[in-house]
Amino acid sequence: MNKNDQLPPASKPHRSTSALLSAWLIPEVPPPFWRAATAAVVATLTALGMRFALLGPDQAIGATQAFFPAMVLVTLYAGWRWGVAPLVCGGLLGWWLWAGRYGEPLSEAESASLVLYLISAAATTAVAHGLREAVAHLGEARRRQVQAEARLDVTQAAAGVGPWEWDVASGALHLSPAARRNLRLPLDGPLSFDDVAGAVHPDDRTKVREQIRQAIKSGPIYEVEYRLTDSQEGERWIHGRGQIERDSAGRAVRVLGVNFDVTKRRQAEEGLRESEARFRALADSAPALMWITGQGGARDFVNAAYVDFAGADYRAALTLDWRTRIHPEDLPSILKAQLAGETSRRPFSLEARYRRPDGEWRWLKSFSQPRYGPGGAFAGFIGIAFDVTEAKEAEAQLTGMNELLADKVDTALAERDLAQAALSQSQKLEAIGQLTGGVAHDFNNLLTVVIGALDVVQRHPDDARRRDKMVDAALSAARRGEKLTQHLLAFARR
Repeated sequence: MNKNDQLPPASKPHRSTSALLSAWLIPEVPPPFWRAATAAVVATLTALGMRFALLGPDQAIGATQAFFPAMVLVTLYAGWRWGVAPLVCGGLLGWWLWAGRYGEPLSEAESASLVLYLISAAATTAVAHGLREAVAHLGEARRRQVQAEARLDVTQAAAGVGPWEWDVASGALHLSPAARRNLRLPLDGPLSFDDVAGAVHPDDRTKVREQIRQAIKSGPIYEVEYRLTDSQEGERWIHGRGQIERDSAGRAVRVLGVNFDVTKRRQAEEGLRESEARFRALADSAPALMWITGQGGARDFVNAAYVDFAGADYRAALTLDWRTRIHPEDLPSILKAQLAGETSRRPFSLEARYRRPDGEWRWLKSFSQPRYGPGGAFAGFIGIAFDVTEAKEAEAQLTGMNELLADKVDTALAERDLAQAALSQSQKLEAIGQLTGGVAHDFNNLLTVVIGALDVVQRHPDDARRRDKMVDAALSAARRGEKLTQHLLAFARR
């Protein structure tokens, strides 16, 4: 396409003089009886009048071709049933009037002429009726085409698809109303190349021209996306696509294509890129390993901490086999737990020792959460892992301290028990000492009573009353001594 190519105005449906005449002469709806009858009478009288004027009364009535136009017009207007009226008037009525006027039968030549007239008139009426039916069908087809084009235009407008056609040889470019709307161009009137080029953003015009040139030169497809300069609606994006048609010599002769507004898609893509950039920035700033997997388990994304721990570039980190980095003692349990978690498609966590590229073993605790697409279908897992080595070491130190403290507590408790036993023994001995002093005092009092009673009995053996009294006193003191002895035995058992 060169700069001098002109864009023709969008075609408008128009009707030629013949189309207007056929529409007037052949109505879409059959006329009512009175109109059809009037048309038949008027056409017949007009034909008779013309013959009277041209040939005189003697030659006006008869089977003649002068009635054919009347037959054709009436047939086209009202159908073949009314087209036979001029035929009857011109043939049978003419013959009847002739016979009645002159009283002579028709000669063979006149009869043959009448038969030929009837056959020709019937054939003419049939042809006219066929033409009427064909025009009616053509009109119906035209109406359906117009309706289909209108529906197509509405559909294209709703979908934002604008067909266009470019005749490479003449440079003529036809844009549908939808294509014009997409380009924000007037729907009516001629358009120049500058009008179309002016709708394209200045920064994209060179790209569009180059894509067209390359497609015309060698490519079967023309496809490009470009921006429009529309200050009212802001930046708009258009996707253009065309199929190149070539002649037998391989020269491009025509391009059929469409354009459609992809602004919302571009805005969504831009929003998605911004969202992904924000997510990546957030993920890369996190002090934890993060990753996203697809349905098959392959990783689609890893963050900077993940790449750093893997000790590889981004692509190598995506495909790293972590089974080669897990401590042999932890590998069996980790593989079993991972398989169970991924199969169940439920959240799961793992904890194991992983070897860094420098050979150092680090404890990692990971959490994996299933993710789902907009339709609810499973899309994979998103995971995060924290380095818990320091926590593990602190836990080990705390466990050792707890064990040491438990030993010290056990020792202290044992020493306390010994001290309590010694104290109890000391207190018991002290109590025994105190008790011994009290018992000795009590026994001394009891012995004094017994000795005194026995002394009285010994000095007065003949005094029975006094002797019995002293014996009772001695027995009472002895019984008190017996009770005291029982208390001592009970104390000794404790």
